[in-house]
Amino acid sequence: MKIKYCFVTGETVEITVPEHMVTAILKNDMEIKNNNRRESNKHYSFDELQTKGMQLPDRQPVTTFYLEQQEMRKMLSKAVQALLPQQQWLLQQIFFEERSMTEIAREEGVTVSAISHRLELIYKKLKRLLLQNR
Repeated sequence: MKIKYCFVTGETVEITVPEHMVTAILKNDMEIKNNNRRESNKHYSFDELQTKGMQLPDRQPVTTFYLEQQEMRKMLSKAVQALLPQQQWLLQQIFFEERSMTEIAREEGVTVSAISHRLELIYKKLKRLLLQNR
C-alpha cells in the first residue's frame, strides 16, 4: 500500500508500506485519537462551557451567604456570652446535650412550665441583644 506524506513546506512524498504495517499504524492512530478524546472529555474550560451555552452559577451569592452566616454566628456567640451562667447552662442542655425540658425540670425540682418560661426569657434577651448589635 502507498502512503502519501504532505509536509508543511508543500513537499509531498509517497512511500510503499507492507499491508500489516498499515494496519498497525492505523490501529495506533485510532488509539491515540481515542486517548486524546478520552482525556479531553475530562477537562473543560469555563470559557468553552459558556460558548456551548452552559451557564455557570455565580459564586458571589454563595460567598456572601457564607460571610453573612459567619457574622451571624459571631453575633449570636457574643449574645450568648452576655447571658447569665445558668441561662447559658440551660441553652447548653436543651440544644447541645439534647435533653428534654421534662428531664431538666425533674433535675431542678421545678415544673416544665418553669423551664419553658426560663427559655422564653432567654429568647427575649437574645433577641434584644442581637437587635442592639446590628
